[in-house]
Amino acid sequence: MNRCRCCWHRFKEMTEYFKGNEIADNRLLCNLKTNFESKNSLISLFDSQVDIIKIIENLLREDVKKSKMIQDLYKKNIELEDRILKIENRDKRKMKKNIIEYLKEKKSSSIFSKWLENIEITRDEFELLANYDYKECILKVLKKLLKNTEIPFCSFTEITNVVYFYTKSEIIEEGWHKMELENIKKLVYQIDGEYTKYYQKWSEENSENEKMQELIIHYLCKINCFDIITSDSKLSQFKKCIYDLTNKPYYKI
Repeated sequence: MNRCRCCWHRFKEMTEYFKGNEIADNRLLCNLKTNFESKNSLISLFDSQVDIIKIIENLLREDVKKSKMIQDLYKKNIELEDRILKIENRDKRKMKKNIIEYLKEKKSSSIFSKWLENIEITRDEFELLANYDYKECILKVLKKLLKNTEIPFCSFTEITNVVYFYTKSEIIEEGWHKMELENIKKLVYQIDGEYTKYYQKWSEENSENEKMQELIIHYLCKINCFDIITSDSKLSQFKKCIYDLTNKPYYKI
């Protein structure tokens, strides 16, 4: 009896034996071919993955380079900003010194205390109470006063929100001084006093008129808001108004 070398099957005849071996060999060859093709596919897939990994590694290296470049640029930018800030601060100190020297030599045509005494409320300004709150009324009066060329104020674009006023007193030397909120309060107090003076005269003139009684009380309620408009936040608004309307570039003077 003959046996197949692959499956160990018994063959009666020799021809069947060789025929069986041929089939087994063909199967073996097919299996080897399939395995070979699978291996080739795996090798190709592996090669593709290697290529992808190499591409990713190259991209990562590029990202690292770009990240380092960005960090270097950021660092240089910070250094440049610091240098610019130092130069600007130096220039501001120099400019402020020049402005102070300029103000020492410059005189004003009006003195703050005298200028305050000349403030008056007109009928048109008083009647602003009909449409605006008291703070807005005083701001509008202040803006009108600042349109006059002879005012005891000056400010400069180079020094933000700083106002100088020309004054003198028994304890203050004549000249330009930095305006503080207390000085603004004196200005607001003077305008308020003129409003009160005009109101008293106006209310007396209309005291017999019954139709005006409600308006008289309405205006009185508005004028009695003086304590509210002299808070620090409101006084800062008045100061900013003066700065906005008087500031000029120093280099153009």
